[in-house]
Amino acid sequence: ATAPVRRFAVNKAFSLKNNPLSGIALPGWAAMLWRYGGAIEWRKYWLRALFLSFMAIVNGIFALLDWIFFAHTIVKAKLHPSPVFILGHPRTGTTLMHNLLSKDDEQFYFCTTFQAGFPSGFAIL
Repeated sequence: ATAPVRRFAVNKAFSLKNNPLSGIALPGWAAMLWRYGGAIEWRKYWLRALFLSFMAIVNGIFALLDWIFFAHTIVKAKLHPSPVFILGHPRTGTTLMHNLLSKDDEQFYFCTTFQAGFPSGFAIL
């Protein structure tokens, strides 16, 4: 038995919502464009690439502000020897687990979903 042939249609080529690269900083975005830029269908995805370029610049500014204002605090921070990371695919209960653990602020420190999406400006945002 052969697997059915799946055809994928490009839809939402101009969608900017919930892009997983929205939190990327400029050095990472530039490296990605340098390495994979030839594989991008520029005529179709120019707006998305422009948006991500803009976001990379904004994230770079936040990263610089984080470094200026919080570098000394971050260096002095003592980390727990056994950190807890919540990893998983979407819709598998990771947000519920995050919300439950965040209720115990004596044992756990947590980031907001926004901070997780934009790690370059973690402290400033």
